[in-house]
Amino acid sequence: MSDPGTAPRLGDMTRPTSFLPLAALVLAIACGDSAEPAAPTTAVAGAYRLQSIDGTALPATIDQDETLAVAVIDETLTLAADGTFRRVATLRVTEHGSASDTPVFSQGRYVTLGTAVTLHYADGMASTGTVSAGAMSVAANGRTFLYRR
Repeated sequence: MSDPGTAPRLGDMTRPTSFLPLAALVLAIACGDSAEPAAPTTAVAGAYRLQSIDGTALPATIDQDETLAVAVIDETLTLAADGTFRRVATLRVTEHGSASDTPVFSQGRYVTLGTAVTLHYADGMASTGTVSAGAMSVAANGRTFLYRR
């Protein structure tokens, strides 16, 4: 689809059984630090490409049962110097042996606190990660997502 505004959003995809929405990649993680977050800096700004989920290189299956499998094929998280971010992912959904790739888009604002980066999605979800030496690690829903510049 050429217009990202019309592409399916992660939250729009539903499944009555064990389908784990890609939103789980950014499940809200509470930050226990009471210090005030700082404005974003250019030090963390840039494009980060998802390398692995729980140590498994992409494509990585995030959900699977007898008839359906969902894998993350590619994902890029771009943090802009103005404090906004955009996430673009491709999911491969295989149902009854037939595969199709689905683009997923999300966006929002982010703040930093030391090496911590908190992503505040437009739909109200939040996710916290750590950025160091060009890598970002995000823990969500019991999984670890590793991004690199």
